[in-house]
Amino acid sequence: MVMAFCFYQNFANKKPAIKVKQYSFNKHERLKSKKEIARLFSEGKTFRRSYIKTTYIVAENEGFKENIKIKVAVSVPKKIFKRAVKRNLLKRRMREAYRLNKHILYDFLTEKNIHLSIFFVYLSSEIKTYESIERNIKESLKKIKKDLLEGNVEQKKYENEEN
Repeated sequence: MVMAFCFYQNFANKKPAIKVKQYSFNKHERLKSKKEIARLFSEGKTFRRSYIKTTYIVAENEGFKENIKIKVAVSVPKKIFKRAVKRNLLKRRMREAYRLNKHILYDFLTEKNIHLSIFFVYLSSEIKTYESIERNIKESLKKIKKDLLEGNVEQKKYENEEN
């Protein structure tokens, strides 16, 4: 009982740091900023692995929390899948595939202190299996890591835009 009191007393005034568990995908890891998404599509690098288009950019550090290195968004076009149920199924599969395989990039980015924004877009007109989606997400993450290792992508500093 005394030990528990000491523990709380020592850490009562400190703000807890955000810890990223290896297989988590919390709200801090989601790409939601319209400004950042617009910058991602205008200046980012895009490639396609069969039916998943991936756009990514080395991002500035200010929009990221302490331990967060990657922000991710997924999309399934309404033009291809009219029913929200099907779009949501595919988005869940893409998020889950990313969540279980983000370690491919995460350790490397932590070591190099690089921040990334990634956007995955599903482009097939048929519903693919989870295994197929996971294989494509893995290939995309490996390609991003390879590009970063080869130095094909530079970290850009953006000026504050005033409108």
